[in-house]
Amino acid sequence: MYLNTFDHWARKAADATDINPADNGVTFYNAKGKKVATAPNDLPGKQSDSGFHAFGDVLRLGRDLGPGRLLAGAWLERNIDARYQFPLDLTTGAKTGTKYGPIQNYELDDRTDTFQPYVQYDWKVTDSITVSPGLRYSEVTRRIEAPLNKVSPPVPLTAEATYSTTLPSISVHDRISDSWTAYAQAAKGFLAPPIDVIQVNGSRGIDPELTKNYQLGTAYASRQLTFGADVYYIDFSNLIAQTQVATGNGNETAYVNGGGAIYKGAEAEATFALTHDLSLYGNASYNKATYKGSNVQVAGTPKVTAALGLLYSASSGYFGSLMGKFLGEQYGVDNVAGKTGQPVFQNGNRIGGYFSVDAAAGYRTDHGPAGTKGYSISVDVNNLFNVHKITGYAGTQSVGGAPLYFGLPGRGVFLDLSVKL
Repeated sequence: MYLNTFDHWARKAADATDINPADNGVTFYNAKGKKVATAPNDLPGKQSDSGFHAFGDVLRLGRDLGPGRLLAGAWLERNIDARYQFPLDLTTGAKTGTKYGPIQNYELDDRTDTFQPYVQYDWKVTDSITVSPGLRYSEVTRRIEAPLNKVSPPVPLTAEATYSTTLPSISVHDRISDSWTAYAQAAKGFLAPPIDVIQVNGSRGIDPELTKNYQLGTAYASRQLTFGADVYYIDFSNLIAQTQVATGNGNETAYVNGGGAIYKGAEAEATFALTHDLSLYGNASYNKATYKGSNVQVAGTPKVTAALGLLYSASSGYFGSLMGKFLGEQYGVDNVAGKTGQPVFQNGNRIGGYFSVDAAAGYRTDHGPAGTKGYSISVDVNNLFNVHKITGYAGTQSVGGAPLYFGLPGRGVFLDLSVKL
């Protein structure tokens, strides 16, 4: 079994994208939504809290059967999320109430249950060739219970939506020699729409995302060289896309089914030992992701990625790395909302490629102090040359609609210390 949990508390400006000082000022409301006071020079803000918990279990079974091995199992997981937000006067910390009456902007609990049983048979056709057909059933149920739903005006909502499908797969592995293998894979994929969809549409919503995935690759490993390469082709239907919609509260993000898209490309990775302690590492990929029937590139998908660097690991315990990474150009936007609300596909907000370098150095040993079983200490430097580039699209200003972007963080130095008990 496993459990993941975190709580996120935040207090921030009501609109972090609004830089106009004239928009300062706080209005206070009573429980009926009537204005009772103003503070024209105070900073409007909001406070929110979100508690997320995920727990589940994975069952794996296997036994030899005939000329192969039968595998079966299941994955079960439940995600629970509780969140709220209320407006406040950041200058004084006082709650302001809302023009709709409630103190909070929203208050909701949502839950996602996932159930995925599977069966697979690894059939050894020969000593070197294995064929593995499989079948997986995937079911995702999303439920929301909101005393105040995250809409304007906030109203209660109870809604549930279940998405399910059966996903076949098959793979072929050929062990050509002790150091060289080749493989081919084909499978169907499935992605349920996010919880945001039923927040707005209730149990009605967009269809789940479906894929047909094909991959052909090879791998080689010797004492001096490891190498892997593959080509892939992914056919999307009901691709879930985001679009910006102008509302009375400014620009808001909506999810839509973007129709079909094709992802295809090639990737390769290799490590070559220059000496007993020092290796040269590199990888590269070419990726083309476009909507069907067009040349519109899917947003957030760079065409080219690459990395090249040195890896050091000595028997004395010292280790280190120097790695350069390149991310090619991409687009922040691949559609705009048409007059009917449906997306019109076109690229915008081009983001240029960028190169950055990371470095690390450290020492590890299996002999630790005070009876411990060893320790490791290292210094990691991200963005060694302090490059400042735009890395991603962050939507638009809710007031003016100007584009917003994420940037590459400046140089960061981190000390890592771990001890084996």
